[in-house]
Amino acid sequence: MRTRHGLCSLTIGASSILTAPAVADLLGYWNFDATPADASGNGRDLTLFGSAGYASGLFDGALSLPGDPASFAQRLSDDDVYDFGGGDFTVQAWVNFSSLSGEQVLIEKFSGESGPGWTLTKLTNHSVLFFGAGGFGLSTLSDVVVVGDWQQVVARRSGDLATIWINGVQQAEVGGLGSISDTAGPLFVGRRNPDDPRGFALNGLLDEVAIWNTALTDTQIRTLWNDGIGSRVPGPSSAALLALGCAYVTRRRR
Repeated sequence: MRTRHGLCSLTIGASSILTAPAVADLLGYWNFDATPADASGNGRDLTLFGSAGYASGLFDGALSLPGDPASFAQRLSDDDVYDFGGGDFTVQAWVNFSSLSGEQVLIEKFSGESGPGWTLTKLTNHSVLFFGAGGFGLSTLSDVVVVGDWQQVVARRSGDLATIWINGVQQAEVGGLGSISDTAGPLFVGRRNPDDPRGFALNGLLDEVAIWNTALTDTQIRTLWNDGIGSRVPGPSSAALLALGCAYVTRRRR
């Protein structure tokens, strides 16, 4: 344990939460450790459908999806906190594709084929699209994702700028953003909303899926990437441990 620039660093397993995102900014966090429960402490649990299940993940468990539109995870209600309008937010998903065939949705709060709402999805050319209906559309170059390896995908809106990060590296940005139109639809993980018959089901594994109502800093995104090892998203339990650790270090230094 150490202090640096007034921050405490505490390692939990293989994860350091130095310069990690604030727990207070976390709107939802699903680590899929054999449960679809929301580990952010906000009670926004998901429900699994079809043959969606669990497999070994980046940390402990992961959501396992077979590329079937009938198999996915979903919130059962419309959460207004995920309707961001013109506000800042960040979405992270660690994904391990079993196949790159077709478009595959990671996570979205989106309605129909063109919105309203926002979506984070892998396109058929193996690029990643971050789209907010009425607000912006941003995609990376092609072939930024691969089969069989864990990859961190982060989409961020910060004021007038949207960016996409893959494995701790910024891959695309666009400015001049508008306000994302709100949708009454729920959050979907691993497929397009059912009003779009194309499905766009994910074939592979998802882990450490999280949404913040703030724009994470570049350093925070790289901390979560952690040279490809990954870092657990700080939830209430890790925050409590960090507070205890910081208090202990402070007492020792007096």
